[in-house]
Amino acid sequence: MNDDEDFAAFYMANQGYVFQYLYRSLRNWHLAEDLTAEAFSKALGNWDRYTDQGVSRRPWVKAIARNLLYDHLKAAARREVSTEDMLDAEQGGDDLTWQGVQFTLARREVDRALGSLIPTQRRCLELRFLGERSLTETAAALNVTEGAVKQLQVRALKSAHRHLTGAQ
Repeated sequence: MNDDEDFAAFYMANQGYVFQYLYRSLRNWHLAEDLTAEAFSKALGNWDRYTDQGVSRRPWVKAIARNLLYDHLKAAARREVSTEDMLDAEQGGDDLTWQGVQFTLARREVDRALGSLIPTQRRCLELRFLGERSLTETAAALNVTEGAVKQLQVRALKSAHRHLTGAQ
């Protein structure tokens, strides 16, 4: 297969997966379609630069989509919101600006919780959940065993939960 055929097969196998991820996050069909197309366009533009490390390209394209989603939500949060728009959003309207504000606030809480962790715990959670790495990949990146990753993850999540809830 050549690169065009490889990409076409990759697109056919993963387009629905990326779209569903974006749609669940946005609850906006058209915007999810647009961001899905943009994610695959960026993937195609970097297809020949991707170095295969024995890992599927699926997390790579999802990371591209996630970055596009974050960029979109950050931009939406920066836009000025009128009082009327805020009232519409509170009444259940599909206002992405309001979603952007909610996302930004939640992201700040997560960032604060991650900041409260010791560096190895923080890195473990970043790799596992933000980087969507497997136990094996995380263990290799941290130069520890998979069992150590499991322990780091459990302790980090408990600590982050305590920080978020104010529990002791």
